[in-house]
Amino acid sequence: MIKFEEHDGLLFKMLDEPVPLTPDTELPVLVRMIQDDTMLGKANKSIYHPDKLAKKIICSSSNLTDDGLFLDSIYVYRYEIIGTLVKEGSKEWALYQLPVSDATQYKAGDWVEVEETTTGEIEHHIVERINTFCPVLPEYLVDDVWFNHDGMEIIPLDWTFSRKRITRKLDPSEVIVHIGCLSGTIAKSCDPNYFLMLHSRPITDCNYSMIRFSAIDTETREIVESLLEAQEEEK
Repeated sequence: MIKFEEHDGLLFKMLDEPVPLTPDTELPVLVRMIQDDTMLGKANKSIYHPDKLAKKIICSSSNLTDDGLFLDSIYVYRYEIIGTLVKEGSKEWALYQLPVSDATQYKAGDWVEVEETTTGEIEHHIVERINTFCPVLPEYLVDDVWFNHDGMEIIPLDWTFSRKRITRKLDPSEVIVHIGCLSGTIAKSCDPNYFLMLHSRPITDCNYSMIRFSAIDTETREIVESLLEAQEEEK
């Protein structure tokens, strides 16, 4: 499948093979430096590594030579195109754009299991929002934290401490809710004024608690009612 990448808020189709930058190239394009002819570049090649992505460039033929050199003041840079801008309404993009339901593992409103990679601590949270700017590589907002399409927390690469990851989607009957000192999954009660909280590790004489809806706060009640409704829909 064709690969797409987002840079500076624009979507680019990545080329299978880079091509030289020429004056008739349709801009903007995503480029990388393949040779640095500046004195600074020769003195410190680590700054201008050939594989380092440059930002998109927008230039005219007046500062671009026939052999693919981009002139910037007294410095000369050589670039090659690695991606081309995807235009809105592009037939090519539409051909490869997947429906959100097929391209994403989760949808907004799904409950997911989030694991702390170092301690192994497990939490249950709702997927708040999905970034589908590039549908084949969606990102998920969970408890105010962004996770990539693989479910790993998106953090700067130089951060070395523990991370979180989405491990799986939860069924409505698996979600653990915390109410005061009690915690457990939610189930329907025979009395419409109450619901059941099932305890995996009983802290009372029985393995469930019967809780009145009017006894919990509005936010928790909305969570409980949404889980019970989702359980009914799955039947």
